[in-house]
Amino acid sequence: MLERTAYLAFAIALSTLALWPQGASIAHEGARGVVKERMEMMKDMGNRMKTIAAMIKGEKSFDPHVIAQNAAEISKHAIEIERLFPEGTHHAPSEAKQIIWAEKNRFVEFAKSLEAKSKSLSQKAEDGDKREIMMGFAAVGKTCSGCHTDFRKEKENK
Repeated sequence: MLERTAYLAFAIALSTLALWPQGASIAHEGARGVVKERMEMMKDMGNRMKTIAAMIKGEKSFDPHVIAQNAAEISKHAIEIERLFPEGTHHAPSEAKQIIWAEKNRFVEFAKSLEAKSKSLSQKAEDGDKREIMMGFAAVGKTCSGCHTDFRKEKENK
């Protein structure tokens, strides 16, 4: 049963990556100041999640140390999220919904959860237990997905 739970959690995390912005460099065109800084940070977190996913899926060599490093960097970025979303920075090309500032406490809780869960993933990776790493990765992915669902504008199909 635990193995099935681990694989289900992993599937959830992978589906989160499908929600990650594609072509982010194009979306960042015209971004300045804090909006550009946060968009670049989010892109970096997405790339780190993709690196971890590729290792878990067997597309890249599984290296718990590299997973731990990437998760630790995601945790460091999470600490910066609140600072990078000052009131009034929802203008294009930002993908931030205005609800962020109306529900700032809930938004900040997502950031704190991301910090804690990515830090936990880093520690689990240092221990090297692949099942625990998968479950930790799924928890991080679920947090990202939840925040994106509630606080990020949907992409328009072009």
